[in-house]
Amino acid sequence: MCLRNRTLICLAIAPASMCSNLFAAETTTVLDPMVVSATRTAVPLSSAPASISVVTQEDFDEVQAESVSQVMKKLPNVDFGGGPRVNGEIPTIRGYSGKSINLLVDGARQDWLNNTLRSPLYIDPYFVSSAEVLRGPASSLYGPGGNGGVMSFRTIAVSDFLHAGETFGAGARIGAADADRSKHINARVYGQNGVVDALAAIGYHDWGTIRQGGDLYLAPNSGHAANGLLKVGANLGNMRFDLSREEYHSDSVENSNPQANSTLAGAPAVQNFHTSREQTVLRAATADKPGGATFSATLYGTDVSVTADQGASAAVAPNTLMRTRTTGVGLQGSLPFGNVETFAHRLTAGVDYYDDHQTSTSNFAPNPVIPDGKQNAVGVFVQDEISLGKSWSLTPSVRSDHFETTPASIGSATSASHTSPKVTLAWQAAEGATLYGSYGEAFRVPTLAELYQSISGTQFFSNFRQNPNLRPETDKTAEVGAKLSRGSVFAGGDRLNLRLAIFDGKAKDLVTTAVVGTYARTFPFVGTGSIFQAQNVTNANRKGGEAEGSYALGNWQFNAAYSRVRVTDASNGNGLFSPPDKLTLQLRGRLPSNGVSVMWNTTGVAAQDYDATVSRQRPGYATHDIFVNWAPTGQKFKVNVGITNLSDKKYSTYQSSNIFAYTYQEGRSLKAALSFDI
Repeated sequence: MCLRNRTLICLAIAPASMCSNLFAAETTTVLDPMVVSATRTAVPLSSAPASISVVTQEDFDEVQAESVSQVMKKLPNVDFGGGPRVNGEIPTIRGYSGKSINLLVDGARQDWLNNTLRSPLYIDPYFVSSAEVLRGPASSLYGPGGNGGVMSFRTIAVSDFLHAGETFGAGARIGAADADRSKHINARVYGQNGVVDALAAIGYHDWGTIRQGGDLYLAPNSGHAANGLLKVGANLGNMRFDLSREEYHSDSVENSNPQANSTLAGAPAVQNFHTSREQTVLRAATADKPGGATFSATLYGTDVSVTADQGASAAVAPNTLMRTRTTGVGLQGSLPFGNVETFAHRLTAGVDYYDDHQTSTSNFAPNPVIPDGKQNAVGVFVQDEISLGKSWSLTPSVRSDHFETTPASIGSATSASHTSPKVTLAWQAAEGATLYGSYGEAFRVPTLAELYQSISGTQFFSNFRQNPNLRPETDKTAEVGAKLSRGSVFAGGDRLNLRLAIFDGKAKDLVTTAVVGTYARTFPFVGTGSIFQAQNVTNANRKGGEAEGSYALGNWQFNAAYSRVRVTDASNGNGLFSPPDKLTLQLRGRLPSNGVSVMWNTTGVAAQDYDATVSRQRPGYATHDIFVNWAPTGQKFKVNVGITNLSDKKYSTYQSSNIFAYTYQEGRSLKAALSFDI
């Protein structure tokens, strides 16, 4: 990443943005990164009145991330359950997952219409320029699915690498990790002439049996993935046009449930799975001008499919397990007016529409567990960022959505409307110090699978029962927070950053999975099977918070973050799905004379012993990682070496699935990579 972008992004803001002030020696100016997830407009991270974390491409590069989860799960109140297989990793924010959070890639929704045990997110970290996580209700701006917040990824662009006047560049990386016998190869090339710019990037990744902590092995787990990204942009007058195409294709041999521990009796059948994700985004926007009006229009299409070949132990023919096609369009405009010294506004309004189509087959026939159908929603929102003099700001927003769910052959179509308000009051108590309070409401719509999944029989591993009376899930959350960003606090040239957020939420009709019966299995499975059904918890309480801090002095920096969330059934106090307390610590240092930087990470997770679903409970654990990076001054290459899970800890992450209680995570792994940019 060029120095310009490193400087722009690398404010020392905590483990949420592991790029740091360690590079301050290279430049005299450290700029505050801009974020857009909180208001859909650009605001400085240090004063954004919301709980937000930022991750940069350098953060992924430094740990040689093979999946985005390896960095994102270090963030407070962000988790990825589902075991060590990439295809089974499920993101959560404040304990919300699935359709209760909004996943975006270049503004395009990553939607699944069903609750599956497979990951909803397929993206090569080498293609990610930055990622933002907004915690808390987001439906007033993003519509259905904003209960837990937003996880938004932006892919790399020419502007990330080239200054004005520069015309061409390229880069490549090759790396390997021994715990899963994986290799990854990536390359990119980009150029611009002042009017038109273009970027092309490719990647290849393969993997094998995973060595878990304690010298256990998770098999089968073999496969490979190939992916590509193509972007073309043009500056025409006062407008900027961007067209991007991204593809991900993988083949993997694994259990039909990728979260499964294959050593358990009755584990799901082994099959060869083919996963494909294709996305096209077209965007037009006015050029940014300080104090000027802006307008943007986005059209996107995303197609995700998973197919499976017949395995040696599978009783089904080749079939498409799932396919979800999403088409969306968004229009947004902002108009600033007023006197910034006394009373000013930035009025933003827009409309979004998306349409999800789901198809699924089993043995060339409709799949009863994952019914066919579609969901669509259209929403209109308005927001006013009001500056009340130099110290106070008030940001009200409201959105009205109309949504429909239409099953193809089971039940009848349903439709409803929902209004989601939010208001935030912020006070800049002193330079670099901000206090805020907010109240927001959010909602999410039940999926087709939650409403209509239905299968029974003793020859199945699990049975499912439909619930067409399932109601939309709503959330009302109050939050207070504080942010501090100061330099020269304890010594000249140092920098201290602190962020704190505390929230109290009330969820109504919380959608959860319940066991409603059992049955005796017959061949090919044995034992007692469970009957699952999606149900509403009438009222649930959600409380917790996040704290982040960093202190940088010279070439050294210390980062820390802590998060906690508790979700309980208001009627009986039973613990519902709630990720355990998490503490992350990081020490970073840099030796400028020889181009060496070092990083130590520690992640401590408390025991999850309060979930009423006992099979989901987990003991606590701590893991440690160390990385050494060498980028010789004046050279264009970089060497990264690291060891993850240094103590080879045997542990299992807390996750929503209670079918396979203990699928242990990856053990100690030696990683190495060589990269260069010209």
